[in-house]
Amino acid sequence: MKIFLSIPTQAHKLPNGDIEPSYVESIEELANQLRDAGHEVFCVIEHSHWSQYRVKTPEEQFEVGLIELKKSDKSIVLLDGPISPGVQ
Repeated sequence: MKIFLSIPTQAHKLPNGDIEPSYVESIEELANQLRDAGHEVFCVIEHSHWSQYRVKTPEEQFEVGLIELKKSDKSIVLLDGPISPGVQ
């Protein structure tokens, strides 16, 4: 099953756009547990190497997210702190 993992990043974003390492570790652990259970997992910010600015513009991240969301069988949405403006 393909799972779209949507996570909030706004509260965990460093000034350079990277995501706090401890938060990355917790999300990677969740994603890997799902993968170990046989699922394919897509997370926009993971796809962008845990940075909102180094790899893709917010518009490109949003477009990639929409494409992958449409391909997914299920979505898991984590709510934590302020909601991110994109689909991370």
